[in-house]
Amino acid sequence: MFTGSAVLPLFSGLAEAARYTSTVTRAQADGRIAGQRARTEADRLFQALSMFVVAVNAPMSGGDRG
Repeated sequence: MFTGSAVLPLFSGLAEAARYTSTVTRAQADGRIAGQRARTEADRLFQALSMFVVAVNAPMSGGDRG
């Protein structure tokens, strides 16, 4: 979990990446960043990152899958 100024660079980077790939306009990216900055200043910015773990068993050698 991240809050406040710790997560602001993440959100700003995502907005800049979207602008760089022409997914959003410069004005849209700037608006999004300004909104996130305002939330940070009001101590209302929060991000929870989900993590997924996957485990796989490799087949045994010699064809014995026991």
